Amino acid sequence: MADKKKQTTKEIAARIDPIYFRSWHRLRKMRFFLSLGLVGLVALWVAGAAVMGHETLYANGPVAASHTLFQADCQKCHVKSFAAVQDVTCQACHPADAHSEDDPRCAHCHTEHRGRIDLSVVADAFCNACHRDHSAITEFEGHIDFRIEKRDQHIRFNHAAHLKPALKDGPMNCASCHVGDGAAFLPIAFQAHCSKCHEERVDATLDDVVPHGVQPERLKDWIAAVYLRRLGAIRPETELPGKGGAPPEWRDELLRKTQTALGALMKPGAGCMLCHVGEPGGIDPPQIPLRWLTGARFDHHTHRFKSCSKCHSDIARSTDAETLSLPNVRNCQSCHKDRGAAHTCITCHAFHR
Repeated sequence: MADKKKQTTKEIAARIDPIYFRSWHRLRKMRFFLSLGLVGLVALWVAGAAVMGHETLYANGPVAASHTLFQADCQKCHVKSFAAVQDVTCQACHPADAHSEDDPRCAHCHTEHRGRIDLSVVADAFCNACHRDHSAITEFEGHIDFRIEKRDQHIRFNHAAHLKPALKDGPMNCASCHVGDGAAFLPIAFQAHCSKCHEERVDATLDDVVPHGVQPERLKDWIAAVYLRRLGAIRPETELPGKGGAPPEWRDELLRKTQTALGALMKPGAGCMLCHVGEPGGIDPPQIPLRWLTGARFDHHTHRFKSCSKCHSDIARSTDAETLSLPNVRNCQSCHKDRGAAHTCITCHAFHR
């Protein structure tokens, strides 16, 4: 048998059609038309769903738990089809003050269509993206200590004296005055928290209780009216001052009693001035803050399992209103840590204040 001539690579390559991939054959035609048909069916399906109002077919995913009420109404948020949700749409239901002049869009931090999540939960990374001076605080253990500014509260108060176990009207505790409404405490009010022990009377011979919250000038007129009633009851035959000419001794007696009673009430360290401060002619209204850490949020009701002294350890030794018994960050870090209470930025800090 004669040896076959060995073909070269060039001769072998010449047998291959260089444009074979452009040639049509049965399998390729079938695959092309099948793909085209499937695309057409999907387009018809989506168009039919849109006409019928079934917009959720092309949604990115389930909406957050708080938006399930209108999850089938895409135009509730997407005013323009396939356009990003604008802040004005969010603020129609969620009015919020601006955090800064360069606020990102609402949807930048509150990303929708990620399942039944809580949209108010925002990762620390979003906070640190702008607060770069805090970027080193990657966890709550590295948080800086709280910065608390003392304020003139225009009041005198001694916690230690009020927490003594043997008081005339029985022992008091923190809840005797600090009554909570859940997240914070209600304002301290004289009638609700102080009047039981600190009612003032005009003098020892009268039962009339001095009204609270009255400035000295008006208080003087009120005291004079009290004595007028008393003097009128004692001497009914005498005409009232200004009506027919009252005896001069009555006017002198009225002035003397009024001045004496007012002087006792305005005496430093006694009467009204036991707690209040101010000039001789007026009393400064108290300015007791309801919240001291205004840059953070704290819920006393959530922390009710701990006694007040766990965080406010030195309050029983506080003898003046200027001494603040607020906890430091280490108190919080003892619970807010890994495998403990939440310790993200938004646990304590609110973006929208």
